[in-house]
Amino acid sequence: MIRWLTGQGFTVFVASWVNPDQQLAAKTFEDYMLEGIYDATQQVMTQCGVDRVNTVGHCIGGTLLSVALAHMAVRGDKRINSATFFAAQQDFAEA
Repeated sequence: MIRWLTGQGFTVFVASWVNPDQQLAAKTFEDYMLEGIYDATQQVMTQCGVDRVNTVGHCIGGTLLSVALAHMAVRGDKRINSATFFAAQQDFAEA
């Protein structure tokens, strides 16, 4: 997917989550959202000189992205132009 996107002229950034150890034990889901999704999108916008980004979320990263999108919607934050999800659970009603 990355090869195809870059071949189409897109600039691609990838964030990979680490397995948390004792040093990250106090981190909350909100910390991951703010220090992950929010900070990463801000860095991409700054480096690329754009106001909005397209995103892809996979697995728990996609779940985190969907929560961040809801949080952004409440705040009127429109930095994310589009979001695509792969294997990302978003409805935990029957989990």
